[in-house]
Formats: sequence, structure tokens, C-alpha cells
Amino acid sequence: MNATSVSPLGASPLLLRGLGHATRFDVRAACAGLIVSGVLVLGCGDAAGGPSVDLDGSVALPDADHEDLGSNVDLGRPQDLGADDLGMAHDAGVDMGPTLPPPPDWYEPGAPIVTEPDQLETWRYLPIAGMRCANGTDSGVFVNITDQSDDLLVFLMGGGICYDDISCNLPPHRDAILNAMGADPLAWWQGNAEGRTAIFDRNAAENPLRDASYVVLPHCTLDFHLANKISNYAGFAPLVQVGYRNVQHAISAVAPTFEHAGRVVFAGFSAGGVGTLGNYHQIAQVFESFGQPSPYLINDGGPVQARPYYSVASHDAVRRGWALENTIDAWCTGCAEFGNHETWRSIHALHPGVRSAMVCAYGDQVVMGLYSLFDALGNPPHFTSELIPFFPFVRISMRAGLIDLNAFVQGVPTTGAHRSFYYVGERHGALTVAPFSATPGLAAFLSAQLNDDPRWSSVTP
Repeated sequence: MNATSVSPLGASPLLLRGLGHATRFDVRAACAGLIVSGVLVLGCGDAAGGPSVDLDGSVALPDADHEDLGSNVDLGRPQDLGADDLGMAHDAGVDMGPTLPPPPDWYEPGAPIVTEPDQLETWRYLPIAGMRCANGTDSGVFVNITDQSDDLLVFLMGGGICYDDISCNLPPHRDAILNAMGADPLAWWQGNAEGRTAIFDRNAAENPLRDASYVVLPHCTLDFHLANKISNYAGFAPLVQVGYRNVQHAISAVAPTFEHAGRVVFAGFSAGGVGTLGNYHQIAQVFESFGQPSPYLINDGGPVQARPYYSVASHDAVRRGWALENTIDAWCTGCAEFGNHETWRSIHALHPGVRSAMVCAYGDQVVMGLYSLFDALGNPPHFTSELIPFFPFVRISMRAGLIDLNAFVQGVPTTGAHRSFYYVGERHGALTVAPFSATPGLAAFLSAQLNDDPRWSSVTP
């Protein structure tokens, strides 16, 4: 089915459309609803040739190495619409109200999500037309919708990394590419540690998002949700890394249900944390076009440090592998020249009211390992056991890099705010992989952020 195809979910569904600003949703028995639907096609092409895969209903995957999809999108700063643009006459006696920025060109709203009463606060998998995993299989989103509030959490999952022949063929990354979400995406999500605790725990009284609706995007492209590119690395023909475009498809399908959401929170873990930086602008554009304030931003365990903590060679290798000139460079003015941490500056410049947060452990073992891998692959010789003795230095370097990153973002002019929550330890992630009790102070930190508390402050022990 295409992006406009729909299927009913019952005779008397609860249609959560435009959620409103009430604390609970009205149930209108007479409403009939529709849901964006698609077909989950499993399997992947063999390394020798690979099948032709349709990304958007019309474009077949090329076999050429590192070929761009040709779908460069100008996601520049939104411009206000004037009366002429709206087809309205100039009348000084009519209060037209505030003008709104237009949604981006790629935004093609789908039908609102239908939620039956017995489906409230249960996890469901919704295939989304156009979304793809790295092996070419169809993808979609996981939703858990409630009628307890009109808040919305959009969450990007983490996972492995693949940006060249070596990184893509490391065993855990290769397996993740080939297996994608498996035969049962919902079971795959429910078995994932990211979906079991903290901000997804509706029974945790300290959870500031316990009464929000949840929309979760999988990370089955291994591109940190940043690429829109087809590659042909060793062992993969083709490799479909379209995480950036997947976000666009997902928001087009989901946003119409939440046009009148109260608070919109955009968060991600690990690779998804990095993805929040690369995708915040396009997410915010859509919700701001509805007249909503800029979404809140939370990056958990996905720091993008500045130089020299993140080497030039590593930075350039990732940019080449994912052809970031075709995605985030459309709106991040300093990323190519100075580093991808510049996404923070552009986010606050384009959306000055945003309240953003960085959450990370000083000794996050996964992040330290990833930075070592970056440096090994970006600076010959490639990854060897010789790196092991340098891990104490990596720990010192990472803490210094996190403190430097906090100072950099807080120094960006904005009418919003940025704060960091750093904690001592080696655990990777705090928002979804451990209860709030495992990270003392985090729940209060997030509550202050999401409630616009003027006392909100950084925690940097």
C-alpha cells in the first residue's frame, strides 16, 4: 500500500486526532478512523547482486558504490507566510493572528492513527510506507498511545554503526544489518532493553513522561538516523542507509495525530541521541508549523564532542560514509567546516526557544569504545589491540570533552536554554535502560526541563 493507503481498525474506534489541550481525550463514538498502513517484506539481497528495492514507490536502488539518492532537501530556516501567500486580502481592520512557518517540502501528512479503547497504553507496530532498514526490508514505528495527557514523546532508538567496509563488517554490526528487526518487529522492540524502564515506565511516579504518548523509531539503518544514501560495501549489495529520510516518512505519518499536542519531546539514546541532533530541525519545523512551541530535546548517551576530542579524520570518515552533505548540511551551517557538534549551534539559532539537554556518564564504556573505533578507522593503522592501553587516557579525554561540550552549547546565544546532566559511572544510557533510581537526580532534572522551571541547572560532578 502507498503512503495514502489506509485500513480501518474497527467499527467504533477511538480516534486520537488533534489531541487538544485537555487533560483527557474526549471519546466520540461516532468517529471513524484510519491508520497509515504498509506491508512488511522480510529478507535481504545476497551479497552478489541484491534485489532492486523501491525506496519511495518509484526509485530503484542502484548497484553503484556510494551513490546518492538524489533527494537533497532544502530544510532551511522556515519563513513566515504573508497575506499574499495565504491568498488573503490586505485588510487593516482584520486581526489575522500570528503567522506560522510552513511545514517543510517533504511533509505529506497521512491519516490520523486510530486507537481502539482496548489498545490504549499498549505497544503496537505500525508499518510506514517508504521507511526502510539497511537490508532493504520495510520499517515503521512503535506506538504506545494514551488518553491521560496530550503530551508526545518521539524517541529514536540506538544501535550499531556502519559507515565503511570495516565498521559495517564488525560482527555485531553485520548481524544487525542482516537481521534488521526480524520476522516480528513488535517482539524485537519489546525484547529490547530500551523499551522497558525509566521514561517508558508508566508506573514510575517520578517519570515526567509517564502520561505521554510514545512514538519510537527503530535504528535498523545503522547510520545514526543521519544518512540518505545507498552504498555497496563489502558483503552488502546494496546497503540502504536512509535513516534521515525514515524520520521524514515517520513524522509525515504520525504528526497529523498530534497537531494539537501539549508538550512535544524529541529524545534518543546512543545512536538515537546523535540522531536527535541531526533531525531536530526537521522535526521542529513540522510541529512549529502547527503553532506549537519548539519541542524539547534530550540526547542520552550520544555526545558529539568537538575537536580535538573527536578527531578531524574520524569526523571526515563518518561524513563521507553517510554523505552528510546531502542531509544535515542543508541546515547546519558549520558542520562541514568545524564538526558535527555544530548541530547544537544551528538548532538553537533556528529554534531559539528550545530547551535542550545532554545526558551522559563520564565513563560511558560504549562511547569511549566508539571514539576509539572512530580514531582507529579514521587514522591508520586500523583497529588493533594496541588501543587497549590507551583506555585510561580515553576516560580522561572523554570527561574533558563532555565538560567542553557543555560550555560550548551553553555559550550559544538563545532565548531557550541548554543544560547537561553528567554522572559518574560506566553505564551506557540512563533514560531507557535503567530505572530512575539508578541515576539519582535525573528525574528531577528532566522534570525541571519539561516544566520550564527557571531553577533548571546543569549537573556536572
